[in-house]
Amino acid sequence: MNIINRGTGYMPDGTKVYIEDWTCEYQNHYVTVAYPISKATLHGSFSPNTGEKFRYGINFDTFDGAADCADALMRGEKTLSDYCERLERREYAVCV
Repeated sequence: MNIINRGTGYMPDGTKVYIEDWTCEYQNHYVTVAYPISKATLHGSFSPNTGEKFRYGINFDTFDGAADCADALMRGEKTLSDYCERLERREYAVCV
């Protein structure tokens, strides 16, 4: 996995955003990652807890898709909730 410099920055609320390139391990796999503060607690030892930062990974088949997502999040045009259908862990949707 490699972190790509383009698409790295912050959302208007200060949430960090960046893009991971997983194509070395998986064909056509890019992930836009954000670390928001959870609004809910989920069960499980590694699950988000209310008030704590957690990994919110959004999957894409192309770099352009991941970059467009990161750019829209950083400009405030989209929110993390807009990408729930692409989550690595769909149960995390209730946390944002």
